[in-house]
Amino acid sequence: LLLEAGTQSQSAVEQSLRDQETCHDSASYNQFDIPLYWSAAASSHRRDYHWPIELLGKAVGGSGLLNAMIYIRSLESDWNTWNITGWDYETVLKEYKALEDYHGDYATNRRGKNGPIVTSVPLITDTVAQLFIKSAVNAGFKETPNFNEKRLGVGHYEFNVRHGLRDSVAAAYLGRAAVPKNLHIETGVTVTRLLLLGVAERSRAAKSRAIGVEYVQDSRIGQFIVKEAGGEVILSAGAILTPQLLANSGIEG
Repeated sequence: LLLEAGTQSQSAVEQSLRDQETCHDSASYNQFDIPLYWSAAASSHRRDYHWPIELLGKAVGGSGLLNAMIYIRSLESDWNTWNITGWDYETVLKEYKALEDYHGDYATNRRGKNGPIVTSVPLITDTVAQLFIKSAVNAGFKETPNFNEKRLGVGHYEFNVRHGLRDSVAAAYLGRAAVPKNLHIETGVTVTRLLLLGVAERSRAAKSRAIGVEYVQDSRIGQFIVKEAGGEVILSAGAILTPQLLANSGIEG
């Protein structure tokens, strides 16, 4: 069961802002999916291109449907500084590689090739970007062809673009991929908190486990409970709403 607070697709979000009655399905493309048009759309002052903050990312696939298609890994130094077992960079690197279908001028053993989401170098580079890199080099920074590896420095971003179109999470996992027959998607469902089984006191939180969620849909409050043995509740609500839901559930960091 996949719960989405927003709509089925980004196109549906865009349509709703324009107050139109019909919505495109999840396979539709719009101007936000075209890289060479995106910058013009993002810098436009038209109302329908500047979405209210409460709508950002509210569609199946999340904010990957409306960001700038930039793909950038976290710094290796960040992971190693935390010194948490199982969360070192080499462990996380395996997950990065599993996600990537890297399309670049060169390949190394630190890039993935058969993952679900394309990671590509820019086919067209902006003149201003080239001048920016040149000025950074003149200022003493090292130019790098790929700062998603160990090479830190200044260079061009990589993008999630396939055949000239945005390669989103929704497209990768619900478009091209064989969607599991047992997957059910509910849109317009806002999760309010996790349902915990066991003791929820902070000092004994380790004895609790999530067994479901409470939600609001069409002004109705309901619950979804995991009934399958070994079933899981996966919380993926972004950098802001994920900790908010944890706090709403009585889980404190």
